[in-house]
Amino acid sequence: MSAQPSQTGPRAAAPPPDRRPHLRVLPIPATDPAPLSPEELAVALSAPARSRPSYRQEALSVSFDQEGDALFRPQPTPASRLPEPSLWAEQALRLLLEVMDGLRPARQLSRWVDHGIAERVARRGIVARRRGGRYPQPGRVCSVHLSTPRDDACEVAALVVHAGRYRAVALRMTGMDGRWVLTALEVG
Repeated sequence: MSAQPSQTGPRAAAPPPDRRPHLRVLPIPATDPAPLSPEELAVALSAPARSRPSYRQEALSVSFDQEGDALFRPQPTPASRLPEPSLWAEQALRLLLEVMDGLRPARQLSRWVDHGIAERVARRGIVARRRGGRYPQPGRVCSVHLSTPRDDACEVAALVVHAGRYRAVALRMTGMDGRWVLTALEVG
């Protein structure tokens, strides 16, 4: 049995190797309208503006209200559909302390931290790296206390040990797009 498909009827002859098809370059067709004659131009310019046909597009309507963008903005998420806030806050604080010590790049926090907070924490990490003073142990979280003023928000008061000192940390977590996002941070 052959692997070649059987052909019935006449076969097309292959072109000889020296007679391959060549690439043909064709000129670009002229698509511009024909220019107006001087008489036609004079008539068109002398006609009053009201009688000239004006272009109107009636099929497309553009709305500049803000309601259309609501689907693309961050959507609030209730706390019942989010991870446990105390565990999440403790892990987030640990990561923030590592960024402040210069042990972790700040871009790893970009998904879980507001842009302004990420910039502040990144600057502290850059200063810590320039000083070269790395501590033998990264910062650690001693205690976390939660408060829930709204269903999609959680406020955290924590005590941490950072750079050999006890510090108070206050942060606000907001539920957005199915995850907690740090929207406020104060380190004492």
